[in-house]
Amino acid sequence: MNFIVQKSVTITQSVLDATKGAEGVVVATEWPEFKNVDWAAVYNQMSKPAFIFDGRLLLDARELREIGFRVGYRPVQVVNRYLTPFRSSLLDEARSKTRQFVL
Repeated sequence: MNFIVQKSVTITQSVLDATKGAEGVVVATEWPEFKNVDWAAVYNQMSKPAFIFDGRLLLDARELREIGFRVGYRPVQVVNRYLTPFRSSLLDEARSKTRQFVL
C-alpha cells in the first residue's frame, strides 16, 4: 500500500468499527455482505444526522429511513479519481455537513 493511501485509509475488522462516530456511509459495491449488516446498530453509534449513500441500489431505502438514516440512492460516477455524486439536494446538504465518510 502506498504512503498516501496509508495516511488516508483506516482498515477495520467490521462495519461497526468502521462507522463508529462517522457521519456518513457510502455503499459503492454490490457485495452481499452489506445486505446482512445490522444497520440499526450502525445508525445508533454514528454521529447525527447520519447519512447513507447507496450507489448500487443494494439496500432497502425505506427500511434505512425508518431506522433514521438520511438516504441518498442515486448512482455515483468516478471522475478524476474522486467519487462525485450526481446533483441532489440531499447530497449537497450532506457535502456541506459531512466531514467523514467510510468507504
